[in-house]
Amino acid sequence: MTACASPSQDNNSRDAASDLDQLTQQETLQADALLAQALQADRIGDFEGALPLYQELLTIRPDPRVAERVSRIAAETNRWGVALSASSTWAELDPASTPAQQMNIIARFRTGRTGAAIDQLAEQLDESGQSQGQWQMALALLTVAPSEERETTEAREQSMALLRQLLDRTGHAADSGFSNYQQSRLAWQLGEVEQGLALALEASRLQPDYIQLMWAAGLAVQLNQHDRAQPLYQQARMLQSDPASARAVQAALAEAEALNQIGQPDQAMALLTSLPDTLDTVYARALLDLEQERDSSALQHWQQLALLAETVEPPAQQRAYWLVAVLAEVLEQEGEAIAWYQRIDGERRAEAQLRQAGLLARNNQIDDARRLLASLRDGTNTQMSEQSYLVESQMLMEQGRHEQALDLLIEAVANQPGSLDLLYGRAMAAVQADRLELAEQDLRVIIQRDSQNAIALNALGYTLADRTDRQGEALRLIERALALDPDNPAILDSMGWVLFRLGQAEQALPYLERAAAGDFHPEIVSHLMEVLWTLGREQEAQALLARAEPEFLADAVFVDMLERTGLGN
Repeated sequence: MTACASPSQDNNSRDAASDLDQLTQQETLQADALLAQALQADRIGDFEGALPLYQELLTIRPDPRVAERVSRIAAETNRWGVALSASSTWAELDPASTPAQQMNIIARFRTGRTGAAIDQLAEQLDESGQSQGQWQMALALLTVAPSEERETTEAREQSMALLRQLLDRTGHAADSGFSNYQQSRLAWQLGEVEQGLALALEASRLQPDYIQLMWAAGLAVQLNQHDRAQPLYQQARMLQSDPASARAVQAALAEAEALNQIGQPDQAMALLTSLPDTLDTVYARALLDLEQERDSSALQHWQQLALLAETVEPPAQQRAYWLVAVLAEVLEQEGEAIAWYQRIDGERRAEAQLRQAGLLARNNQIDDARRLLASLRDGTNTQMSEQSYLVESQMLMEQGRHEQALDLLIEAVANQPGSLDLLYGRAMAAVQADRLELAEQDLRVIIQRDSQNAIALNALGYTLADRTDRQGEALRLIERALALDPDNPAILDSMGWVLFRLGQAEQALPYLERAAAGDFHPEIVSHLMEVLWTLGREQEAQALLARAEPEFLADAVFVDMLERTGLGN
């Protein structure tokens, strides 16, 4: 027979439960207070203050989100011992979290527990069957594993050494094609493209595999070594038993591009013609025709592409319409291009409408173009809204409607005050509308937000040089821009022009010659011609005039220079 609890025992139980409940309430209040303090410090970037608060909170309230934040702050502040402990807790609380596992591996590397980190990586690779995705993740972790800065030679060598350990731990021989392939991928991630290519070529020699051959060829293309890429693409193509398979066609398209790059366009076209008629192959034939100035053949390929687009199933239909529209635009079949852009829906609809608006403007249907652009500003896509403002303002500027363009961009900046592109656009419109104070204000705001913005520095410097007498200030701004981007033709032109305005025509000439060599633009050429004329080298200026394109005579700066110097007479 079970004994009954005495009254005193029952009271003691109730007292204990009450004490426990009171303790739990106190802990909850304490945890809530710690969380509020930690979040406040975190929001203002006070990581030193936030970290101990989060750590104390984690001891009271074991929450994976708190453990994650401790891990990330500790990693950000190079407290890798704390990051290791917190990421271990995070992984225990949320075993399915891949970021938790990754943080734990990095923390092990950074605290010198290399063997444990390699074992953990190897275990994850084995669990996934050593999938391509898991190897990619492992390589990404190895790029940040060294304690030194990633850019140093020592750090890159350490990453490669760790990879070799991992390959050995997962059963891959050091001299295998697979090992060389993975080392090639890591070398590329570390910015060592030439080393990556050498390893990729060795991998392809040891194990002529489609993926490895395509990888090696792609690295050769990055290094502009198309002559080395072409046979690799060819080998990858020949490995396929079915020449019409997706892999074979992909390799053939890449090989044709390589053939064209090494000066063998006829062989490239022969290869493209041998392929099945698909959207990609017909499109590639048309582009090659255009490059070789075979316009009638390109038009025939466009017609073939349009017919193919009508037969494509819905999942690929929008891409098909896009290719047909873009090719029609290149072929100057503007009515057809507009019609095909109008058929595009889904994620590319806004971009298609942007292109359509440009075509309408080109055909002097400015009002229709503006209505279309305005409709793009009704959605939540701020990037597309920004583009629509910029495109519309450019249309207005090209028509000489500078005040309207400026008013539009004033509205745009008010709606999207954080956009530097809109601010720059407004500055350029303000220059054209003779609102130099506003232009200077906007350009200085951009420079204040981004002191390394060579474009804004140059724009302000050139504006001051060309439209004011503040040449000394202009020179300093342009010098800063040129230091950031020394080969930019526009900045070289500005440097030449400000030197000329300072009365230093001889010193200006080399800058303007380099600028014109990089971009034979009417404004640059007009500056160069004026400097040559000033130096009494009129014959050279006339030679440049003979080279000038017909559209140069529609450029206001060029025409003004001809009238001022009399070179056009």
